[in-house]
Amino acid sequence: MSNSRDEIPARIVEVVERGHNVEVVGAPDSGRSHTLQRVAARLVEADRPPIAVRGTAALRQHTLAALRLAGIGAEVDPRRSWPVLSSIEDLRRRAAERPVIIVDGWDELDESSQGVLVAANRELHVPIVSSFSRTRMRGDGPMHTLVQVPDMAFRFELDEVGFDELEAILTAKYAAPVDQATVSRVYAKSGGSIGTAIRIVDAALFDGRIRRTDGRLTAVRDLWSPLLAGIVQARLSALRPEERAAVEVLALVGTIDLDSAARLIGDETIEMLEDLGLVRLFPSGDADLIAISPPLFVEYFRHRERHARRHRLSIETREVLGEVAGAVTASVDRSDSTADPVFVRLVLEKQRARLLAARTAWRKHHDCAAGVQLAQALLADFTPSHEVDELLASEPRVSDPEHTARWISFSCWHRAYRDDALDASLADFERAAAEMPEWAAYLRANAVELEFVMRGVPADAAERIGAVDADAHPRIAARQLRALALLATADGRFSESDALVERAAAPLEFGLSPSVTLLTGLNMIGRGELRSALAYATSQFEDAHASLDAERLRVAAYLGVFATLTVGGRRDIDRMVETVLSLGDPPEFPQLAQLGLLAGAAASAARRGHRSSLDTYLQALDRLTIHEGPFPGMSRAWALAQLEAATGHLPEAADLVWNAAREHEERGYVFSAAVLGLGSLEFVPDHDRIRAMRERLTRDDELVARQLKYLDALDTDDPDELLDAVDPLVEEGRLGNARFLLARARRLLEEAGRVDDARIATARLDALAPQLDAGQTGQAFAHPIMALTEREREVARRVAAGMSNQQVADELVVSVRTVESHLHRVMRKLGVGSRRDLARFADELEDEPR
Repeated sequence: MSNSRDEIPARIVEVVERGHNVEVVGAPDSGRSHTLQRVAARLVEADRPPIAVRGTAALRQHTLAALRLAGIGAEVDPRRSWPVLSSIEDLRRRAAERPVIIVDGWDELDESSQGVLVAANRELHVPIVSSFSRTRMRGDGPMHTLVQVPDMAFRFELDEVGFDELEAILTAKYAAPVDQATVSRVYAKSGGSIGTAIRIVDAALFDGRIRRTDGRLTAVRDLWSPLLAGIVQARLSALRPEERAAVEVLALVGTIDLDSAARLIGDETIEMLEDLGLVRLFPSGDADLIAISPPLFVEYFRHRERHARRHRLSIETREVLGEVAGAVTASVDRSDSTADPVFVRLVLEKQRARLLAARTAWRKHHDCAAGVQLAQALLADFTPSHEVDELLASEPRVSDPEHTARWISFSCWHRAYRDDALDASLADFERAAAEMPEWAAYLRANAVELEFVMRGVPADAAERIGAVDADAHPRIAARQLRALALLATADGRFSESDALVERAAAPLEFGLSPSVTLLTGLNMIGRGELRSALAYATSQFEDAHASLDAERLRVAAYLGVFATLTVGGRRDIDRMVETVLSLGDPPEFPQLAQLGLLAGAAASAARRGHRSSLDTYLQALDRLTIHEGPFPGMSRAWALAQLEAATGHLPEAADLVWNAAREHEERGYVFSAAVLGLGSLEFVPDHDRIRAMRERLTRDDELVARQLKYLDALDTDDPDELLDAVDPLVEEGRLGNARFLLARARRLLEEAGRVDDARIATARLDALAPQLDAGQTGQAFAHPIMALTEREREVARRVAAGMSNQQVADELVVSVRTVESHLHRVMRKLGVGSRRDLARFADELEDEPR
């Protein structure tokens, strides 16, 4: 039986209350003891006194040692009474209290203690909750246990925790937030094992590898510490010699396909290691990959100074597999693009390999080409900024003009962000352009892009970028075309931007870069091609995940989240957000995709009333080097407005977003300003603002134009006009909007006595329902659930769960008429016409998960 960690203690108590036994199974450091402690606390609350027994391997040869230490039969003189019998008698006396026996480490109990507990279970029907270490398991049962709990026991497997849960656990453990890049590294090394993660952080704090900076825990060095060797050695000591050797071989080889691993260590050994929780298997295309778990074992073997043994194993491995041995397979399955410690580790290993190669090239050449390579690798590897500063303060040898121009560009971007020195960086760009006339267009296009991101669209942008020379260096043309395409998309000229992207796809710098992904997706959204945009974003996300391309993964996730929110849904948002956040903070600049992703995630959390998640995303937004970006959704105001709306302050939310829209318009971010303006109108429709929006429309603003038509439809009480507006929305993929208008039209038809037309509207709603996400609403930027009062949410939550009005009234201690009144307001606010429709919002109405 598998559940999320927060659910497991409550589920165990539920099983125990029904008289069943429970086994809790997990690898070492998986949190078995902590889980049993939480179970014990819940049993106390339920007036079921727990009797805690702890197994200790060192005492296994001592009869009844575990029971004596637990106080069972401890007061009986063994010279006058048989100790086993006295222990059973002690448990008989306690049976009236309806106790529950909790055994932490059943497999480490002595046989007599096991026998007493089994007897108590059989005779007295005292439930037993016991834990087993997976290192003691062989197949489906304990390896060393001779006596087992006789009755059927429900088994709960303690799997690895996810990234978000690990972050929350570490924050609570150390009473301080942990830098996301640090959590990412801990997650990758621990494999999601709670105990291992805590030991890694403890050792890093002791060694000064993690420090408290501005109230946050931040890694300042690599997290491997010699102090961690003992943890690995303790786990290895429980293995047979051939199993230990197999783990060492896999650790040295890295992540490889399952067939190759079988040739190295044998199928049976792989099966055994999987049973012990020491390896993880996961699909990748047509093959399966295998990796050591937790990855800390890999660090241990790679840091051991046994060079002769490592050399011998390497030779033996190459003899079996050929020269490919030792190469990490840089690909993961596209169908499982979720936060996963193996995925995170592969990304970090790829970044580390890039950094090692860049350092080697820098030491060897010390020129601009190697300097750019190293600077980019340092940023991608979350290296502290001072290392980048030291690199840029050096004087590399001047190489060819191309790499000199790239070195200058990187230096200017870094200085602008690091020191908030935009004007000084722009001046540096212009000086360099004057000194390098053949690369002036490249440098000025870079300068325009920097100013565009940090301040707004320059008035003389097109003049500074200049005409694209077909005979110029491909990198120069690519940079010019990219800058022009970015400006066109921001201005709402989507067709023009597409043409520029197509021209730019050929030069060597552009190719299938994150910029192409960003512009192509945004242009689809801008033209109202939301279904295509969602499909494109998902495809790009999965492809980037498979190729371990962190930068493109962030861009694709931003597009997917924004497009999903635009249609009023939420499918895949959590999956995409968790995957990206598991990689840690992005490089220092430009961070645009991360800004849009976090703002969208915060908006989604606010809509569902998930306050702690919202606070997490807002804090992450604060850590970014930029707070307003040039494209839709790249605004902190979007997230803050959802928070205002969630607390019932709709006018304040509308004003907040409207003011942000005006700021974006002043910066020249026309597309973003239009989307923000629409968000304001969804919070509070305002005729003057609708009129102002129409005056600002550009010819390519299909998304905005259609959204305004939708708002016009909302402003009418004519059901026929509402029905006429539905089909275009369905064709566009905005099914939430369509559902909202259909529900309103049906209600108006019923009020007008047009029964047959109302039935037709109901049939159309029923036909639309299977295509909708659970909880999908009719609004892209504001969620109607936010308009519900707390009492309305309480009523709606129970009705959506299937309770009758009388049952709701009894539970809330109010009258049935009061429930009916609240329910009427809920249905009006949510735009639903039946209890069945309301049930679609069940997930949205739930309280935030702990």
